[in-house]
Amino acid sequence: MSIDVPQLDELDYEELVDRGRTLIASSNVAWTDFNPHDPGITILELLAWLTESHSYELDQITDAHRNKHLQLLGVRPTPPQPASVFLDLSPAEGQAGRLPANTSLRVDDGSGTPKTFETTHETTLTDCSLAVVVVDPDQSHEPKTDTNETEGVHYRAFGDDPTPGSVLALGFDGDPFESTRELSLFVDFHDDDLPEPATGSSNLQPSDPVSFEPSVDLVWEYCRRYPSTDCEAQWKPLAVDRDTTDSLYETGFVTLERPATWEPTAWGSAERGLFGHQPGLIWLRCRVETAGYEISPQLDAIELNVVEASHRRHHEATLDPYNEDAADTASRTYGFDHAPVLSATVSVDGERWAEVADFDASGPTDPHYVLDQQQGRLEFGDNRAGRRP
Repeated sequence: MSIDVPQLDELDYEELVDRGRTLIASSNVAWTDFNPHDPGITILELLAWLTESHSYELDQITDAHRNKHLQLLGVRPTPPQPASVFLDLSPAEGQAGRLPANTSLRVDDGSGTPKTFETTHETTLTDCSLAVVVVDPDQSHEPKTDTNETEGVHYRAFGDDPTPGSVLALGFDGDPFESTRELSLFVDFHDDDLPEPATGSSNLQPSDPVSFEPSVDLVWEYCRRYPSTDCEAQWKPLAVDRDTTDSLYETGFVTLERPATWEPTAWGSAERGLFGHQPGLIWLRCRVETAGYEISPQLDAIELNVVEASHRRHHEATLDPYNEDAADTASRTYGFDHAPVLSATVSVDGERWAEVADFDASGPTDPHYVLDQQQGRLEFGDNRAGRRP
């Protein structure tokens, strides 16, 4: 149910003067001259004119005024967000390798209008598969392969009470680094029935970035399987190029770099398997080095060949140049062909300009612009607050 906004500018000049004359006649019977030459009527007309002017201004509050008042109060609107989805990809034989960010994907949802999604990050595709998942909290070797592959069930990545040395081990049926220098693992975190995270401040807005420092240290390693009586000597560190899971605190991706000495075919024999499983697998593991999980991370699955895509497109456009004959406001505001606009990179005559929230702190020579994401509008300065292109 919407609320009707009252019209504040409801009386014009003539109505205000007539009401004033009526009030004078009812309160002072000795006042009989209501002609314009009477000084009292002159003052009445002046006050009616001022009242009409101020009443008119009351109804002229725009969205820009409202947004400015909200900004002064520390409230910022949540920017537009595109729909996103995690996609399981199946590379054709011999097509494993790197999939660049911003790769366009066409979606046909049956509406007759194809939708365009783009990959939000670079990922790698591999021909091998994840054959075995083992949770090894205290050398108990708990198999979780079936749980990892079954939808609707989850498991604790390091057991119920992770301690230093707890391990999540992954066995691959082929070389995960065969076609690329990186391996991308998708971690699907199970966040049902978890307590709400503490924000630390009641003044945070939904659009404010939230900083988070994991309370644990994890180490990723690979097994070289040299014949040795010291099992731990078989494990060597793996470099982590990217971890958007915050040490397995949330859903995201872990990208591991291929070691410089990676030679899986030259490592020992296939006579013995690790963690009580079949021999011949290539093993990676994630080990808890410093414990501190408030709640042991619980996972729906760890998967290969997954990428996140969002409903957006990149465009490159040339806006109309400044027209000296145009009105001042129109000549400084440009509209994009597509809206809303998630972000923009703006260059004028080869010079990169900077986006600002407003021109309040902009000088006459500052190359600044204001982007209205929702409406898809770009505004430049006027050579007083912000440079004019």
